[in-house]
This record gives sequence, C-alpha cells and structure tokens, in this order.
Amino acid sequence: MDYDPLSYWNARKNPNKSDQAPGWLLRYATAHTAGQPRILELGPGVGRTFDIYSAGQEVTTLDLSRQYAETLAARARERGVTLHQHFLDDPAARFPFEDGAFELGVCLQVLMHVPPQFIEHSMGELARVCRRTVIVAGVNEAWNAKAVHCFNHDYLRICGSIGARADRAFVQKDSICFVLGQNDGPGRDI
Repeated sequence: MDYDPLSYWNARKNPNKSDQAPGWLLRYATAHTAGQPRILELGPGVGRTFDIYSAGQEVTTLDLSRQYAETLAARARERGVTLHQHFLDDPAARFPFEDGAFELGVCLQVLMHVPPQFIEHSMGELARVCRRTVIVAGVNEAWNAKAVHCFNHDYLRICGSIGARADRAFVQKDSICFVLGQNDGPGRDI
C-alpha cells in the first residue's frame, strides 16, 4: 500500500511522542529565525518547533493536515507569535504564495514525511517562495524504517536541478542539516 500523506496526517491522533523537538535542533533553527520578518514553516504539525520563534514574530505555516490547526494556534498564542495558517490538499500542489514572499523558510524534520517522489517538488517550492530555507532532514531511531528515504536523496543534485544551492551542510546525530538558498551568487552569512 502506498503512503498517502494527506489521509495519514488528517487521521493520525497523536503526531509526536514529545511536546518539543530536540534541544540541538531548536538551537540551530533559532540562530536562523532570530529577527527574521517573514517566515514560512512547512509542516508545523502541533508546533513542536515553535520555541524557535520570539514574541511578536509573524509566522506563516503550510501543512497538509487541518487536524492540528487549533493546537498550533494555541501554541502560537503561548509564544506570542502572529500565526497565518495555510493548507494544501495535494503534496504536488504549487505553494499558494508569490515568488520570494518569505525571507526565511523553516523545514524541520518534515522531509521524511514527504513521499520520495515529491521531495524535489517540495524543495523547489521552498526555493521559489523563500529567499533561504533552514532544512533539517532526519529520523529518530524509533521511527519506521521507511522514513529513512530522506537519507537517500542527493540534495546537492536536487538543488542544482531547481536552480538553488545548499549552504553550510553538516550532519548532527541522525539528521542532515543545510540552508537551501536561491542561486543568486556567492553564499552569505545568515
């Protein structure tokens, strides 16, 4: 049976085993989100990563599941974050935003949930609507082995095919981390 993310995430009751993402991931992402004005988070779920945002920040989210919308809204209120939620009904759909609409995209532990045939599309859409995107692709040792497909992708090749680049790539614990940037010249510190 094929994995259908829309059906799966709109039916799953308890999306996470913990209320918060790992500390190293939160520290890494916070270093990028601090002071950023226009942020898009792909696949926020219940808001496990919302500690990376500061009170007063404006965050737009895009998810396949409407099931966790109220939980996410409550988490945003707790953090003092202004939240704009958007939803897709198809993982192959074009993201509903203008080119370059966001200064920063956030995609933390989401790519393992994206069916392999849609990875390039998802990264391409992030590159289209975000000036740069912090990506952490990884798995937890307790997760289903099918999720490890996120380690089988040639992210550098994908970046080249979508006209983007990968900066500051490294491996941390069980994750590949990099910044997906628009291919507009040499990399710059962020």
